[in-house]
Amino acid sequence: DRIEDYFSRRTDISMVGVEGIFNRYADVDLSARFSHEEDLIENRTVETNQTYTLHWTSRPLNILKTRLKYEYREIDEKLAPRIRSRSIYGGELFWDVFSNLLATGKYEYETDEAEMPGEPSETTTYDDMILRLDYKFRRSLSLFGAYRLEHDEVNAPPLDSTETKTSTWILGAKYQINDRWDVVSSYKYK
Repeated sequence: DRIEDYFSRRTDISMVGVEGIFNRYADVDLSARFSHEEDLIENRTVETNQTYTLHWTSRPLNILKTRLKYEYREIDEKLAPRIRSRSIYGGELFWDVFSNLLATGKYEYETDEAEMPGEPSETTTYDDMILRLDYKFRRSLSLFGAYRLEHDEVNAPPLDSTETKTSTWILGAKYQINDRWDVVSSYKYK
């Protein structure tokens, strides 16, 4: 980006949303966001963006909480020109196994597609899974461990598609000094 782009563009953003808690099974959050970026020097539209999001949270049992997510985003880049669309699907599960042991699972799947006139589209898929345990020894001391598996696949013709898988382990401890201060130490293996 050129430095003058930061000072010669205007972005108009509008958002609308609704959130409702119906009962312990349905806490819903819906939102829509629209933006329009304009180059003030050349008096033309640079980019338009629209995003739609849905979050659904449920607590079917006192020891169990679930959260689902869907997001769709479409970005129309006028200068390139290309249209990018992204969809994100996700879910989380929180389980209070015991009063001092919390198990968490999270999964997210994302697709990203870029379409340019007269050229094959580029696609990227990404999925991410996290499993985590938190154990509280005392009120001020807790241990945590997590495993994360990431998978990326990029298909950008005429190049070959590429695929990457990454595993990460994290072990750590957290000590709460007082209500405002925590000390955290962790080890990460990737």
